[in-house]
Amino acid sequence: MSVFNSDNKADHTKALAFLDPSGGVTIQRYDMLKYKQFDKLTDKQLGFFWRPEEVDVLKDANDFKNLTEHERHIFTSNLKRQILLDSVQGRAPVEAFSPIVSIPELEAWIQTWTFSETIHSRSYTHIIRNVYSDPSKVFDEMMEIGEIMDCADDISKNYDEFLDKLIERMNKNAMLIHISSWISGKDTSTTLSSNGLFEYVLNRICDEVNNHFILEITDKMSNIDEPSALDFITKRVNTIDNCVTASYQRELINEDLIDYVRIK
Repeated sequence: MSVFNSDNKADHTKALAFLDPSGGVTIQRYDMLKYKQFDKLTDKQLGFFWRPEEVDVLKDANDFKNLTEHERHIFTSNLKRQILLDSVQGRAPVEAFSPIVSIPELEAWIQTWTFSETIHSRSYTHIIRNVYSDPSKVFDEMMEIGEIMDCADDISKNYDEFLDKLIERMNKNAMLIHISSWISGKDTSTTLSSNGLFEYVLNRICDEVNNHFILEITDKMSNIDEPSALDFITKRVNTIDNCVTASYQRELINEDLIDYVRIK
């Protein structure tokens, strides 16, 4: 994996939004766009840029001193909740979607969206610094409040499930390609059991593919010698490799992205 794939010279205006077979985004270019609405969203979001320090909260600090204890609790608890939620949103979109995005305008929007969430977090810190004499105490006790942590967990669990499935499928895809390449570079006329390599390959395949394939291999192994079985596995894995390359993107989009990425 590379942060810049110089071999990818595919037309980005014809690429899928996510998981295009040609790979991820190469040049960040916005002269020709497949989805102009994402570029407009990025421009609009950048137009909202502001720094929390631009806002004078001196009056707010004076007003805070006049609040009752109950009112201060409500005010502070709301800020704590917002901080926890934006701690998730200030990193999760980039971590979840950047590895699979395939077009530059969508990549830029995801990055801008995530950055905007960090401004929210900085604004809450700006408020707390100005109304509390010891702002660190507010942050230090935040992780101990179960109700607020539950809110953060409700958001982050969706990203976590998505990332777990994404990593699992990427690992399976990479494993099959690796084994296919490994086998194709071996001399299939040589018996490999002496050094355990054949058993290693067979075990790795059996761990990752469906039961039908495992039964198919077992049936072949009972009737033919080892080199021929290895040749059979090579052809079978190459077939799976080709299928995975073509269907991996479709399967992930159909089953996972639709559940977690809903652009309205």
